[in-house]
Amino acid sequence: MDIADIAKSFGASIPFLRPNDLANDTSTTFSVIKHAIDYFKKQNIFFDYILCLEPTSPLTTGLDIDLAIEMLEKNRAIADSIVGVSKVENAHPVFDARINDKGLISPYQGDKFKFYRRQDLEELYYFEGSLYLSDADILLKEKSYYHNRTLPYIVPRWKSLEIDEMVDFICADAILKNINLLK
Repeated sequence: MDIADIAKSFGASIPFLRPNDLANDTSTTFSVIKHAIDYFKKQNIFFDYILCLEPTSPLTTGLDIDLAIEMLEKNRAIADSIVGVSKVENAHPVFDARINDKGLISPYQGDKFKFYRRQDLEELYYFEGSLYLSDADILLKEKSYYHNRTLPYIVPRWKSLEIDEMVDFICADAILKNINLLK
């Protein structure tokens, strides 16, 4: 039984399926979204915004979506897209190292080890994958949610969890069981 059949058995409607060349490990998110937009255009259905939610980010809520839409709407003079980001806390680049061909470590940045206090570091953010929202026409033009008119939707570390392996699933389960302690 394939995913569409399982979805139908739970009452989902399946208006179309993507072709096999867009259903493999090398397919890009943009190509899949463009295929969907093109399908709906042929049905004479058009969209102002395109929202992409990845199933590996299950801690995204309806409130996150509403707030992201509000943020983008309020900032249309300077922005066309908004993407989820989270503050780099555990893996700031100044704490990174390389392993050379002799098996020894060397600093990732600079040529001497320097020790930093986390409180003194420049704030950096990473793309955490919870949500992507864009003006539909701009998304088609840029072929990406990321460009020089993209706002950050900042999520806390606990909410930025992506489920890619069993340890992530266990962490997400623990977070959901203790969600009231985190809010």
